[in-house]
Amino acid sequence: MLESSEKNRIRGYKSNLKGLNFERKVANLWAQKGYRIKQRKRTTKQELDLVCDIDLKWGRNEIVLIECKNKTKVTIKDFIKFCKNFRKFITRNEQNYNYVKGVFYYTGKLDKDIRFIKEILPEEEKEKMTIMKIKP
Repeated sequence: MLESSEKNRIRGYKSNLKGLNFERKVANLWAQKGYRIKQRKRTTKQELDLVCDIDLKWGRNEIVLIECKNKTKVTIKDFIKFCKNFRKFITRNEQNYNYVKGVFYYTGKLDKDIRFIKEILPEEEKEKMTIMKIKP
């Protein structure tokens, strides 16, 4: 019989694997569109699941910051963390701000207040963020 700590560890591994598989699925969607993919982009106090970019005309790149949530219930905390990471990224890359988008993918039930939170974001951020439900 497994001890509770071992059961929790196994549950954690399964959850991580489920999340990574979902990230791969989303990465493949963007790769098929011609984007270059960086998985698990981590910097100081910031993590993004995927950073995708593609060359545009005149030497510019379009950058898409993606958060993937493959869980039963997606919370406001999940979305606010994504918003903060999005804001940090664009603050560090102001010269390319017009070429940055954010996509928040989820599979489970979305907390009803998340869409409200998106609507009260500053207009320039709200226009650049998309919330999308897809199958795992």
